[in-house]
Amino acid sequence: MGMRHHWHRMGDDEDYERTIPDRVLFARMVRYISRQRRKTMMLVLAILASTLINLLPPYMFSVVIDRYIGELDTAGLALISVAFVVVYALIFVAQYSHRYLINWLGSKLELDMRMDIFRHLQRLSLNFYAKREVGSVVSRATNDVDKITELVTSGVASVMADLLTLVG
Repeated sequence: MGMRHHWHRMGDDEDYERTIPDRVLFARMVRYISRQRRKTMMLVLAILASTLINLLPPYMFSVVIDRYIGELDTAGLALISVAFVVVYALIFVAQYSHRYLINWLGSKLELDMRMDIFRHLQRLSLNFYAKREVGSVVSRATNDVDKITELVTSGVASVMADLLTLVG
């Protein structure tokens, strides 16, 4: 993957000007995610299932009110009560799968990025470390990976689920 120095120092220890275009960074992130294609597809399916199943209870409540309560159909009401239990069990399974997979994927992405950064830092010359404070190098590597992992696990999955809910 060949990481290179693409940050130019501007002033303070924390002020850097990024020179890599967003599309290159996005492509790099897609490469990390594509290493886990199977789990990513499982996650997408879990998000889709969770979102679609969550749309069922409001519809079921409208059926209960319009059909079973309005017509005093106790047998139908008992049947739909069982259906509610099944739907909420499915919601639990879908949401659990969604959360498990997003956490697993986030941890795996974090591990892969940290390993690549570690390999990259090992290849740098001693002159690189002589010109910089080691703490700032470690802090940058750690914080950047944490922020990317947070974006993937919290941001992307939430936006996807929210968009599916709006469409549904």
